[in-house]
Amino acid sequence: DHPAATAQLTGSYANPENVGGWIGWIEPPDGAWIAFVNESGHALLWTQREPDGGVVGDPIEFERPDLVAGTQKSRLRVRFTSSSDVCAVRKDVFGPKRLVGGVVLEPNPNDGRGDAQKHVYTAEDIEEAAHWYMQHAGLDDQHGVFLDKGTARVVESHVVTMDGYRFGDQVLKKGTWVMVVKILTDEAWAKVERGEWNAFSVEGYSRTERL
Repeated sequence: DHPAATAQLTGSYANPENVGGWIGWIEPPDGAWIAFVNESGHALLWTQREPDGGVVGDPIEFERPDLVAGTQKSRLRVRFTSSSDVCAVRKDVFGPKRLVGGVVLEPNPNDGRGDAQKHVYTAEDIEEAAHWYMQHAGLDDQHGVFLDKGTARVVESHVVTMDGYRFGDQVLKKGTWVMVVKILTDEAWAKVERGEWNAFSVEGYSRTERL
């Protein structure tokens, strides 16, 4: 067995989404080989290196699920965005309290045609995601930087249990995930006022298997 099969990460990336989903690498002190691990635990090992640190040849593929057990927070994120492709947050509903709220996900969006990325999800998928998120994850901004809890904090999160639920001037369907966030700093509130943070957007990672 190669040492990469059991060694711990020797380096990590702060924002895996900016580097293709890679969480970090394993490399011995002499730099003789290097292995990169992604957020699903899939690893690529190069056993030959160039003098300048580059890699030679094709990688050996293997799995290291143990290395991602502690990185669950990066598998599902809710971020502030300025995108017009998702439902806008309702800052005007909450006003002086500096609360913003809106739809995070709705089941079978656009009558089953999918969201802006052509993704379709059921009410059951959304409920599982909403519950997982509240246990493990946090907010980040549209640039992929996690927000400190002193900047913004989720104060309400629920999945609608009946059709016709009213949220501001929106009428929501059963299974829709709604979130309310309290903005805690002047700088963050200014981003809401300027429209830089005017909607919620979900980013997630999944592992697929050929059937």
